[in-house]
Amino acid sequence: MEVSGTFKVSSVVLGVIAFLLIVGGFVAPGWFVIRNVYVGLWYVTSGRETLFSPDALESNHSWVELQSEATVSVILGLVALICTVVYVSSRMPLFRRTLVMLAAWCYLISASLIGVAVIRCVSANSDLSRFIMKTGTPFSLILCGIGGAIECICAVMHFREYCQSRDTPGVVHHTQPGQGYVYPPPGYSVTVHSTQMAQYPAPMENQPTPADCRDDKYLIQA
Repeated sequence: MEVSGTFKVSSVVLGVIAFLLIVGGFVAPGWFVIRNVYVGLWYVTSGRETLFSPDALESNHSWVELQSEATVSVILGLVALICTVVYVSSRMPLFRRTLVMLAAWCYLISASLIGVAVIRCVSANSDLSRFIMKTGTPFSLILCGIGGAIECICAVMHFREYCQSRDTPGVVHHTQPGQGYVYPPPGYSVTVHSTQMAQYPAPMENQPTPADCRDDKYLIQA
């Protein structure tokens, strides 16, 4: 199961971009911009002065939920990126298929969580703009929104890679006599390239004989 060069490059690059965008929005004080006051998930600033810390928001359960959603999204995005890097560099077929599926689900859940957080804040910003004239652009929401959209693309790419890996035949180079059968993983077919006559145990019903296997290539179906 070879990983295409396109998937290797695009999955890692898009994963890194999505992670950096979400982390940038996560730490930046741009979830709400009211006049010269910038509200972040963890602090509120006015220019260079920090007005108050997260301790002042502990009683607001909605705000704590928002922090939790964004935090879990960042963690899952990091896990998905690590799984992707290991997947494109590993050579263990079954282990790699588990990694690509894990990365796909992590990207999907991460994008869903950050999407919910962004939608909630967009709605709150819209309500504020009706009462406060000077509201700025919530740049953190833009960063997280773009990052979440890229994570959705990454999830689709990983699900597609997983489905393709199930149908990809494995190739085993068989150049020495007497090595017996090749047993592929479940769901795979194995193409055996051999310069010697294929070796078989005692003939069984409907089993090919050595006379049928004198070609250089013989296909063993899983």
